[in-house]
Amino acid sequence: MLWQLSDHALAEAAAVLSSLTPADANLDLVSTGSTGIRQLVNFFNINEPQTIAISQPLQGMISGHIVLLLQDDCCVTLLREILSEKANLREMTQMEEEALIEIGNIILNSFVASFAEVVKGRTQSRLPVLARGHFAQLLEGFAGEIGADQVCYALLNFSSRSTRCQGCILWTRLPWNEQD
Repeated sequence: MLWQLSDHALAEAAAVLSSLTPADANLDLVSTGSTGIRQLVNFFNINEPQTIAISQPLQGMISGHIVLLLQDDCCVTLLREILSEKANLREMTQMEEEALIEIGNIILNSFVASFAEVVKGRTQSRLPVLARGHFAQLLEGFAGEIGADQVCYALLNFSSRSTRCQGCILWTRLPWNEQD
């Protein structure tokens, strides 16, 4: 069921992204599962200098935390292609960071909406936050924020016509609150 929900959520997010941009955006699910937060380092290339994380806390029927991790260099190139920009700068501009946060928001909210649809519940998320750093630092920060040992994951490929990025969506085991 986790695979089906994740695949459905990524297909919906890709459709929304493609409708908003001139470039076709593809999100392909590679694998799903759950693991200890300390074992997540095995999913990443140790030599990757920078990773981008877009995270959101969740409240309501579905409570927890969700984060999207993407490779930085590839992500900048992909973002510029989606935005039809020609700049060759290595650093993202503020507008590009805001666009990336919105792309992350679309992907993360598609995930949450798929789960909320299954449990027929409402959930709220706060504004997404962008962080950059080595994946090990970001995972350590994520572990501190959520206070959980186990997380669910969806490994994905995020691509357009000429660029492909590997990514990962992580979320805490989402407890179903009885209050709502």
